[in-house]
Amino acid sequence: FMGMSDSDLIADSPSVRMEPPFVVDLGDDAAREPALTGGKAAALARGATAGLATLPGVVLTTAFSDAVDRGADVAQPPAVREAYERANGDGAPLVARSSSVVEDTAESSMAGQFESVIGIDGFDEFVKAVAAVLDSRERAGAADQPIAVLVQPLIEPRFGGVMFGIDPVSGRTDRRVVSAVRGGPEPLVSGEVDGSRYLLEAPSGKVLEFAANDGPGLGRADLRQLVALSDQVASVFGGPQDVEWAIAADTQLWLLQSRPVTTEIRG
Repeated sequence: FMGMSDSDLIADSPSVRMEPPFVVDLGDDAAREPALTGGKAAALARGATAGLATLPGVVLTTAFSDAVDRGADVAQPPAVREAYERANGDGAPLVARSSSVVEDTAESSMAGQFESVIGIDGFDEFVKAVAAVLDSRERAGAADQPIAVLVQPLIEPRFGGVMFGIDPVSGRTDRRVVSAVRGGPEPLVSGEVDGSRYLLEAPSGKVLEFAANDGPGLGRADLRQLVALSDQVASVFGGPQDVEWAIAADTQLWLLQSRPVTTEIRG
């Protein structure tokens, strides 16, 4: 041990256990661990590492929710202020999304069962939003499960929606099913609206079926972008994905969420 300091010995000692962080950036290596950041945030962190177009963000981790479950006041830990400042909360509105350890898994997506708070303006609203996300575990029947809070900038997209990387009716892997709404995908995910529905051929993006319902019509360039995204996420995550997406005013396509397809494939 000659030449080693006391701190070196402590760091190398197997008896010293590092406490998990309360706040991590999506770009951190640790963010890709679902046990720390939940299914949603971990998938986005993995996608960002692979070069997919994801929004920046910070995560209040499951270690933070564990502390709250042990009795900490949501408003008191410095981590809440740190997350708000790292997300530039004073500079632009924010979104706080759930990222539970039982959400967006291969067994169950639990889509729409946890809380998302859109358009957070100011620190007081941010604290309330974080509390709302944590409290939504009760509604989802997961009160005993850790949850992380994903914090990202608010965007106001032209269109948003969901996409299946496989046709769940026929089972064909050369088909993509896209549902779209004006604005962000939240009303579609929650079931408030049906949105327009496309059955697309891959990889061409050719429209095989279309139902307008209460949603918009998408241009060919947008449809081709979506099919390309479905191929990219399937490559990154090792199989067809159920994704949420948004197309901004500048036509940039953003991946908002990616999870394994859990819908029963009938074909």
